[in-house]
Amino acid sequence: MSLNKRDKLYSAIDHPKGDNTLIQKLRAKHKYRSHIMYRSRDKFKRPISLALIDLFFQEPSLRFYGRIIQEVTNTSQKYLVQIRQSAYNATYRKAVVDVSGLANSKSLKMNFYSSQEALIKELTTYARSRSIILADERLGNNLLQLSDLFTGSIYGELFGKPRNPTKIAITDYLKKRLGVSDLKQLRNIKSSKFLLAGI
Repeated sequence: MSLNKRDKLYSAIDHPKGDNTLIQKLRAKHKYRSHIMYRSRDKFKRPISLALIDLFFQEPSLRFYGRIIQEVTNTSQKYLVQIRQSAYNATYRKAVVDVSGLANSKSLKMNFYSSQEALIKELTTYARSRSIILADERLGNNLLQLSDLFTGSIYGELFGKPRNPTKIAITDYLKKRLGVSDLKQLRNIKSSKFLLAGI
């Protein structure tokens, strides 16, 4: 599949216990209170980020599912605002279906935020019917912040190499733990723990 920078990566994290205890212990150990976000350039997040990657691979119950969805484009004319929004809504619904289809789980958490109350209500109900909890990582959910760390690393690798030393170190360590030299190689890996589809 040919990847386009307009394509989107949607992901979910699975942890049956649904708590943040394990990650909270790492936060205390590393004395790190800030949000753990891939897009952050904070050099102090590197130690805890690498520790989180280790935790993910050491904890059997943690699983990550990602799905790249190609953006629908209209080459004849620019999208009107309403058409773009409709396409976004449809894409997110597809993401919920596709990601839930990758996992046989009833404890998936998927990052989602929007300023549109109608869309939030619609997609929240839609996701719950497929055993997915939509939440906003910015509200402090540690599991979703771990998911964001993986999602950002994958997206940065596939759609443009990161230049920030901290981001590079995190992405390189993730590749090391996955046993690949390039994250595109994940298309050839059938893993129940770290599954990426659509590449």
